[in-house]
Order: sequence, then structure tokens, then C-alpha cells
Amino acid sequence: MRPSRQVLDALARTLQLTAAERTHLHELVHGGSPPDGVESTELLASAVSALVDRLDPCPTYVTGRRFMNPTISESAIASLPRSASGETPCE
Repeated sequence: MRPSRQVLDALARTLQLTAAERTHLHELVHGGSPPDGVESTELLASAVSALVDRLDPCPTYVTGRRFMNPTISESAIASLPRSASGETPCE
């Protein structure tokens, strides 16, 4: 049984695979790269970034589908726990 490329793309979206992981999945099943046209990069609207800046000094951050932080306020960085070396996870 071999799932269609559309099924693989739906599975990749559900599992929130990166572009490289999606390509690997298609190569495993179909022996070739996936069709073009599926954008996996998340873009942050400038208005959202500006809103985060305006909310400072309240700790504010935005997460994407993969729980990455495309933007985070200075006060949110200051509120993060620090490692033994004094660095936060965002530095």
C-alpha cells in the first residue's frame, strides 16, 4: 500500500514536519521529492511584531505552529529562567 502525495502532505502538516522532514517522507514512500507549492515557513506580520513591542513592559511572545517564538518582548526575555551561565533560552 502506497499513500498518495496528497495524503503524505496532509500527514506532514498534521505532524508539523519541517520542509526537510517532508521531503524525506516523500522520498521514503515515492522515491522522489514532493511536489512544489507547499510553503512550510511561517511569516510574522509586521503588525503583530509591532503589537508585541507596544505591549512592553508586559511579558509578551508569539508562538507559531511549531511553538517557535518568531518574536518576544524584552520583558518576556527578562522573565525567562536563566541557566547556570546566566543566559536565557532566547539568547
